[in-house]
Amino acid sequence: GDLESPRAESSPRWPLVVVGIVILFNLVVLRAEARPVQNLNDASVHRSMIAWASERVEDGHLPLDGWYRDLALGSSRFHHYQSLPHVLTGFLALAVGSQRALSWTLYLGMALWPIAVYAGGRLLGWGRWVSAIAAVCSPLVASQATLGYEWGSYAWRGYGTWTQLWGMWLLPFAWGLSWRAIAKGRSYWLAALVLALTVACHLLTGYLALLSLGVFAADVGWLRKPMRAGAVNAG
Repeated sequence: GDLESPRAESSPRWPLVVVGIVILFNLVVLRAEARPVQNLNDASVHRSMIAWASERVEDGHLPLDGWYRDLALGSSRFHHYQSLPHVLTGFLALAVGSQRALSWTLYLGMALWPIAVYAGGRLLGWGRWVSAIAAVCSPLVASQATLGYEWGSYAWRGYGTWTQLWGMWLLPFAWGLSWRAIAKGRSYWLAALVLALTVACHLLTGYLALLSLGVFAADVGWLRKPMRAGAVNAG
């Protein structure tokens, strides 16, 4: 149920203020992550993939496929890997360079994630304060192997799972839009689009989003809602 009082609901700016404070805290604490330095983890591979995509664009080729030569003996990595983040950031790298593009997307992705959590909560039908509390707690996420949605998965001294950061950002929107489509029959195309982007940016997160369709369908109905879930999945 909605835990908000009528008085709190009449002042919608205060939950947003709270979310803004958390974002400001993140921006200050994580500011060193924006510095372009030599990476200690898998982010070095992501940087080279961004540079490769940027070079393809500069040479007049599509960066969607080709022989990626910069890891081991080379591979058709953009054909087999979750490479949409590298392609998109490759265009940014044309202006600022691959290392700076990686650093700033990493920094802003971590610092601004409470926005996605708040927006996802609202799409799921949660109240403003409930969504704001979820956003406040989002920087505190931790996992046993430090490969989850905590900062250690992405930061310079972490594991450099940069593509997972893109999936982490999209997941709240994929959940919220999918729930709206299944529960209310609204915006099927938008739910399908965001689900597809989640899969294209990070396969494992995309699988989680797709499996959640079954949970949403089981929660709200026995026939019509599973058919809606199937429509979103097919899209």
